[in-house]
Amino acid sequence: MSRLAMCLTNDVRLQLRQGFYVAYAVVTAIYVAILWMIPEEARGLFLPFLIFSDPAVAGFFFIGALLVLERDDRTLQTLFVTPLSPREYLLSKILSLTIMGTVTSLVISLAVRGLDFRVWLLIPGVALTSILFVSMGIAISTRFRVLNRYLVIAGLGIGFICVPVLSLFGFVDSPLFYLWPTQASLILIQGAYSDQLPPSWALGYAFGSLFLWIGAAWWWATRWFDRHVVQSVG
Repeated sequence: MSRLAMCLTNDVRLQLRQGFYVAYAVVTAIYVAILWMIPEEARGLFLPFLIFSDPAVAGFFFIGALLVLERDDRTLQTLFVTPLSPREYLLSKILSLTIMGTVTSLVISLAVRGLDFRVWLLIPGVALTSILFVSMGIAISTRFRVLNRYLVIAGLGIGFICVPVLSLFGFVDSPLFYLWPTQASLILIQGAYSDQLPPSWALGYAFGSLFLWIGAAWWWATRWFDRHVVQSVG
């Protein structure tokens, strides 16, 4: 088994012990219950919002908590004397949280819509969004040693990054939203549930934009992780 596969397995076990999966299961059950209780018209509006805001974005907060706690526990000082590279460590964190969020989105969708959604848009929409947010969470969390401070700054950052969500509810709709990475996420996630498939240009924009933003976020995450974490622990 490769180092990355072993690290990914250990991360999943750690998240199980820390109750991440239990918390996700409870939240998923609550979301499904709420969606079943509201009228069907409203359900079509709130389902894309919940899929975007929880399974796709929660990793942004979870990764900060994981990294801050592991720095406090001095886990990283032990980790980096092993053959595991910092990038393998980060990639494992990203993949484990992305898998959790993607599976959750599928469970919610199946419980609420059955098979009446485009799984080929939902999975990449949620997975790419999760990869993007976890990568950004890594970069930001490297500057914090206190979890509460990270959560405050992360909350403000999420608010700005998720401005295009306003268009879901008809509050504001602007072509400027295409400058935000989350506009691409919403195109894919909304497209998974809408009656009409998004036009080809919108799908091309969504995938291209997310890949570009992920590349930038990965560069940012690895650069700041090396500078503020790896060098600080020797």
